[in-house]
Amino acid sequence: MSPFETILLGVTAGILTTLAIFTFKVVWFKTLLPVYQSARYQGADISGSWQKDYEDKENETLSSFSLALNQNAHNVTGSLHFVHKSPEKNFSIDYELIGEYWEGYLTLNCRSKDRKVFSQGAIFLKLTTNGKNFDGYFSFRNALEDIVTSSKLELKRN
Repeated sequence: MSPFETILLGVTAGILTTLAIFTFKVVWFKTLLPVYQSARYQGADISGSWQKDYEDKENETLSSFSLALNQNAHNVTGSLHFVHKSPEKNFSIDYELIGEYWEGYLTLNCRSKDRKVFSQGAIFLKLTTNGKNFDGYFSFRNALEDIVTSSKLELKRN
């Protein structure tokens, strides 16, 4: 074999090996590992929709939280739809959620789906009432005052 053929064969073998390893990694992390984790996981199932409406008649405000959670063992993903209505302002924000459920506590990082309206926050909740409620806090960036604000959050399973 000529040196050119040897180099060409080596490069081709390297590229094919890299593709095979990459394909195996994707199959492992996207298919095999989640199936194994779901089969072994023995904790609470928090998948589904959770919701709560907060009404303050004195200040004429209405806030609504609606979560849709997908769980794979301890890993949780989903979305949050937040609506706020008051005499001064009305807005709604859709968040993408990524987090973890561990020993009765749910931790979620929130980022707005719409990059034109940047908003982010964190949710820390405890599963209560025999799996029917989440109680905790929603901390977020208050865009009006440019500070971190925390609000009590209680969600009920739909």
